Amino acid sequence: MAQIAATTQRTLHRDFRHEFSQSPSEFVEKRRLAIARAYLENSRKSVKEIASLSGFKTEQKMRRCFLKQLGVVPTAYRERFGERDLP
Repeated sequence: MAQIAATTQRTLHRDFRHEFSQSPSEFVEKRRLAIARAYLENSRKSVKEIASLSGFKTEQKMRRCFLKQLGVVPTAYRERFGERDLP
Protein backbone atom coordinates (compact mmCIF):
# COMPACT_ATOMS: atom_id res chain seq x y z
CA MET A 1 0.00 0.00 0.00
CA ALA A 2 2.79 2.41 0.88
CA GLN A 3 4.46 1.83 -2.47
CA ILE A 4 1.23 2.53 -4.33
CA ALA A 5 0.74 5.70 -2.25
CA ALA A 6 4.37 6.70 -2.99
CA THR A 7 5.22 7.04 0.69
CA THR A 8 6.98 5.12 3.43
CA GLN A 9 5.24 2.43 5.46
CA ARG A 10 5.60 4.52 8.61
CA THR A 11 4.06 7.60 7.03
CA LEU A 12 1.22 5.59 5.53
CA HIS A 13 0.51 3.94 8.88
CA ARG A 14 0.59 7.25 10.77
CA ASP A 15 -1.55 9.13 8.23
CA PHE A 16 -3.99 6.25 7.83
CA ARG A 17 -4.45 5.93 11.59
CA HIS A 18 -4.95 9.69 11.90
CA GLU A 19 -7.55 9.74 9.11
CA PHE A 20 -9.43 6.48 9.84
CA SER A 21 -8.61 5.70 13.50
CA GLN A 22 -7.25 2.27 12.53
CA SER A 23 -4.19 0.79 10.88
CA PRO A 24 -4.20 -0.17 7.20
CA SER A 25 -4.16 -3.85 8.15
CA GLU A 26 -7.13 -3.42 10.49
CA PHE A 27 -9.01 -1.64 7.71
CA VAL A 28 -8.29 -4.44 5.22
CA GLU A 29 -9.27 -7.15 7.72
CA LYS A 30 -12.58 -5.45 8.50
CA ARG A 31 -13.31 -5.01 4.79
CA ARG A 32 -12.61 -8.69 4.15
CA LEU A 33 -14.85 -9.58 7.07
CA ALA A 34 -17.69 -7.45 5.67
CA ILE A 35 -17.39 -9.19 2.29
CA ALA A 36 -17.38 -12.63 3.92
CA ARG A 37 -20.41 -11.75 6.04
CA ALA A 38 -22.35 -10.71 2.95
CA TYR A 39 -21.53 -13.99 1.21
CA LEU A 40 -22.51 -16.01 4.29
CA GLU A 41 -25.80 -14.14 4.57
CA ASN A 42 -26.73 -14.25 0.90
CA SER A 43 -25.22 -17.33 -0.74
CA ARG A 44 -24.75 -21.04 -0.36
CA LYS A 45 -21.06 -20.92 -1.31
CA SER A 46 -18.77 -23.03 0.85
CA VAL A 47 -16.88 -21.38 3.69
CA LYS A 48 -13.62 -22.24 1.93
CA GLU A 49 -14.78 -20.53 -1.27
CA ILE A 50 -16.02 -17.50 0.65
CA ALA A 51 -12.66 -17.19 2.40
CA SER A 52 -10.93 -17.09 -0.96
CA LEU A 53 -13.42 -14.66 -2.52
CA SER A 54 -13.11 -12.37 0.50
CA GLY A 55 -9.34 -12.15 0.30
CA PHE A 56 -8.39 -14.37 3.23
CA LYS A 57 -5.41 -16.61 2.50
CA THR A 58 -7.00 -19.59 4.20
CA GLU A 59 -10.29 -20.68 5.69
CA GLN A 60 -8.55 -20.82 9.08
CA LYS A 61 -7.51 -17.16 8.85
CA MET A 62 -11.10 -16.19 8.13
CA ARG A 63 -12.29 -18.31 11.04
CA ARG A 64 -9.82 -16.59 13.41
CA CYS A 65 -10.95 -13.19 12.17
CA PHE A 66 -14.61 -14.06 12.78
CA LEU A 67 -13.80 -15.26 16.29
CA LYS A 68 -11.75 -12.16 17.08
CA GLN A 69 -14.18 -9.60 15.63
CA LEU A 70 -17.59 -11.25 16.14
CA GLY A 71 -17.08 -14.00 18.70
CA VAL A 72 -18.51 -16.71 16.41
CA VAL A 73 -17.21 -19.01 13.68
CA PRO A 74 -18.41 -18.49 10.09
CA THR A 75 -20.74 -21.51 10.11
CA ALA A 76 -22.48 -20.27 13.27
CA TYR A 77 -22.76 -16.81 11.73
CA ARG A 78 -24.42 -18.29 8.63
CA GLU A 79 -26.84 -20.34 10.76
CA ARG A 80 -27.92 -17.20 12.58
CA PHE A 81 -27.97 -14.63 9.77
CA GLY A 82 -28.08 -16.56 6.51
CA GLU A 83 -31.12 -16.66 4.28
CA ARG A 84 -33.04 -19.89 4.83
CA ASP A 85 -34.64 -20.14 1.40
CA LEU A 86 -31.76 -19.43 -0.98
CA PRO A 87 -31.87 -21.26 -4.30
